[in-house]
Amino acid sequence: MSSSGESLQEQSVSPNKQVFIIGSRRSGTTWTLWLLANHPEIVGVQHTNLIDAFKKLDKWWLDKEKIHSSIVNGIDEKVTANLKDFVTAEDFYGHCRRLAEMMFAQALNEKKQASVVVETQPENIANLELLEKLFPDAYYLNVIRDPRSVFSSWKTVATTWSSPDVFNTHPVGFSKRWRKDVQSGREFSRRFKNYKEIKYEDLKSDGVELVRSVYDWLGVDADYSLAEQAIDACEMQKLRKKGNMPRGFFRKGQKEGWKSELSSEEIMTIEYCLSDLMDDLNYERVNKGQIPKTSIFRYYELKKRLSSWLRNSKLLEPLREIKHSLLG
Repeated sequence: MSSSGESLQEQSVSPNKQVFIIGSRRSGTTWTLWLLANHPEIVGVQHTNLIDAFKKLDKWWLDKEKIHSSIVNGIDEKVTANLKDFVTAEDFYGHCRRLAEMMFAQALNEKKQASVVVETQPENIANLELLEKLFPDAYYLNVIRDPRSVFSSWKTVATTWSSPDVFNTHPVGFSKRWRKDVQSGREFSRRFKNYKEIKYEDLKSDGVELVRSVYDWLGVDADYSLAEQAIDACEMQKLRKKGNMPRGFFRKGQKEGWKSELSSEEIMTIEYCLSDLMDDLNYERVNKGQIPKTSIFRYYELKKRLSSWLRNSKLLEPLREIKHSLLG
């Protein structure tokens, strides 16, 4: 218990419902946010980097070396003590939560009827352990999209408004990241009491009913007309004209655009890497049954082994010493 006798939940400054949209980048999380934010009782905030900022505090709290073990009291030279002797984990994360809630609550001023705050940030899929500490009772909406569509989008944005450093354009490197993101979200479903998983493709094919189900899950009015209006307002053509996102952020939004945008070798490589997850999520594969290693995958493995050998090879030690002497 905290020093004030309140639980972390009781320390909450806001009675409003907090929702976090999670998912791998370019899976439709931003589109989903816009769909929900069109409801009169819901306000959306995006790309605040707020939770990512708290990650630095979390890292500091967990690092014993960074929390100084001595305190100068002005009488004795110093008293050996640790800040954790005075501040409990529940106090620490409780105060972090209160600050985060205060920031999110400001968004409600923009919409008088709203009682639900929805936040989406690409990095949140990597911040689930911290979110669990700060908002264990929040709602978590995991948006999943066909990895072939996601990769096709990554290839495009990496050469337009972003870069390959952010969006891996190698099908094997991408597959590893997509698997990590999707599995992270799904594994946490057993730990978050308010978790819902939806697929981008279902939003495209039966958007009104799916949006209504999300409204109902959040406890807001799930009237058919409200969901219908949201789908209409968030039609891709209309979102492109809003002008508050990078040019090209909202692409075609097609379910199977990847069929004409990816090579057969890229498709086979992604399906080789992700066949188990794709089957589990009911994404139909082009390559049925057991898929052999592709040439792209073999080259990727060879390059990784060669890089590892070069890093550890004693033959390059003289070059490393020269580099060290020049650069320090």
